[in-house]
Amino acid sequence: MSRNKKRKAEEHEDPIEGTFIFRHQHGWSIAKIARHYAVDVRTIRRWLALYKDKTSRYWTKKRCTRVRQKKHGPEIIEKIRQLKVAVPARTAVTIYRLLKADMKTAYPSKETIRRMLKTLGFSRAESQGRKSYVKFERDFPNDLWHVDFKGYEFFAHLGKLYLLAIMDDRSRYIIAARWFTDQEATSVLLLLREAFEKQGLPNEILSDNGSQFKNMIGEPATRYYRLLVKLDVKPVYHRPNHPQTKGKLERWFGTVMSSYFPDARALVASKPAMSLKDLNDHFAAWLEWYNTQHEHSSLDGKPPAGIYLEHPKRIYRPLIITFNWDPWLAVVESRKVTKQNMISVDGAKYILPEGYVGTNVQIRKYHDKIEVYSNEVLIETFHRGAEAETGSFPVIRVIAKNGTFKYKRKVYTLGYKHAHKIITIQEAANGKELLLYHDGELLARMNICDGIDY
Repeated sequence: MSRNKKRKAEEHEDPIEGTFIFRHQHGWSIAKIARHYAVDVRTIRRWLALYKDKTSRYWTKKRCTRVRQKKHGPEIIEKIRQLKVAVPARTAVTIYRLLKADMKTAYPSKETIRRMLKTLGFSRAESQGRKSYVKFERDFPNDLWHVDFKGYEFFAHLGKLYLLAIMDDRSRYIIAARWFTDQEATSVLLLLREAFEKQGLPNEILSDNGSQFKNMIGEPATRYYRLLVKLDVKPVYHRPNHPQTKGKLERWFGTVMSSYFPDARALVASKPAMSLKDLNDHFAAWLEWYNTQHEHSSLDGKPPAGIYLEHPKRIYRPLIITFNWDPWLAVVESRKVTKQNMISVDGAKYILPEGYVGTNVQIRKYHDKIEVYSNEVLIETFHRGAEAETGSFPVIRVIAKNGTFKYKRKVYTLGYKHAHKIITIQEAANGKELLLYHDGELLARMNICDGIDY
């Protein structure tokens, strides 16, 4: 039943009976009524005495017919309308946060903004009745963490991005969260390292049965599982076909989509030079607001940090400072060096030092670098850095004898006079051009749309 319908059902001829008297007559204790109205127990007893005395002022006074003056003028309503029209997915909570940052004082409450949006015709349809579920919650922070990916979202030139987050079960505090270009196990381990170094180790971590956490035949002998066992953290897995187990994190993903994603996607679209690192820095600022200022309904209006950081029995197990992460974060593969003395890794080509043509080398792929080994000896390191996160790091190609080259599933024609040249391809910051370099000098510019699919 909606709030308005419930109010109508409780309406009574007498205004007092329609509120606390009505509740008292239907089994509410005086203490419960006092908590509901946020007043002292003695106040409720005084109200009851006045109600029983039919000669009291509650029965003899006349109702005030004066119309209450509106606190917020039409300019505030217009500003709320403009914010909603600019990004229709914005919720009352998001608009409240924007007004609070802009106006500093005399801004409307979230409930007032909801009423204004309803008056302006932006209200949502009434929600249908849903099945109830049994709620579970650990007693202390850091006893149980949740980890999960959210399905991909498009961010203009950044393409498909996946949000990975780690949440504390007791406080709903987001330990760590970041946008990634994939859902690989290495991304999970990178975020776990950040979480462990900031907040120590939890007793348990709850995940789903994805391939990042379990292998294809259902056995948990993955890098994720082995890392947690080594650090004395118990991995816990969801029951199959029971998404309610990860309901807390799924609900938080919904908050991200309603309060952060619409503005963030518009921001990325307006800034073609914005990188994935820039987006994650922007997201970190929103995450700080969520952890420290967001009034969480499941925490009696407190922000998550108020529970997580101030709980007297918070579990703290610091990570060993000397722990070596490299063996856990590296993906080991083999490559054969081409006659141009190059290897190909994830669609990019890298030139090795002379003397390795035709040999097999071992590569160790990290998030920010690639190490190349020959007979267990490190021969070269390629740093991918910030460019690797945007997907626009330099790529090496050899021009075919007909003057063409391939890049991201497209064929481009440069001209037969450049046949057999080794070029370096870099995407321009505007996301619309390819910059072609030969021997360190700019050879040509090409529009990305000039390529032909193959």
